[in-house]
Amino acid sequence: KKPFSYNNQGMLTSVNWYNGSITKIGSYDQVERKSEGSNWHYVGFDEPPSRDLYIANLRGLVDFGGVMWFTMTPLSEAWIYDELWMPGMVGDKPYVACFRGTGDDNPHKDQEGYQIFLSELTEQEKEIRYHGRFTKLAGLVYDTLDLELSLIDPFDLDASWSIYGGIVTGK
Repeated sequence: KKPFSYNNQGMLTSVNWYNGSITKIGSYDQVERKSEGSNWHYVGFDEPPSRDLYIANLRGLVDFGGVMWFTMTPLSEAWIYDELWMPGMVGDKPYVACFRGTGDDNPHKDQEGYQIFLSELTEQEKEIRYHGRFTKLAGLVYDTLDLELSLIDPFDLDASWSIYGGIVTGK
């Protein structure tokens, strides 16, 4: 066999090993349905997958009793915190093991580039990108709240009031 397989666009899709094993490679720009119906011994995610992709691949591990792992910076997919991280940490899901590390644990990094990267991070970004901590609801509370200026005495709202809501995302 050829050692590598490519799709019609020329993208690498699998590595064909001499012993007959095949390593399949997918990407997050594929629709989740591409992961349905496959059976796996191992599934590895490099960065957080959507829950649909997780479930599709988890089903694919059933036939072989396979193993799944995530190597990720928790920048997105808040469901992972609630459904995997916390239950794994407290023992509610004994089949989930959680580990946290930092770039300090990587002996192969360029130290100067690493220090430049760290120096550019905000404190909130350090929590996520350096410490690997989930910040699920970060940014939803205004850090400029001043109780002296922002709180008003309660009053009744009736039908004569117009109430508006809005969201600013910064995009």
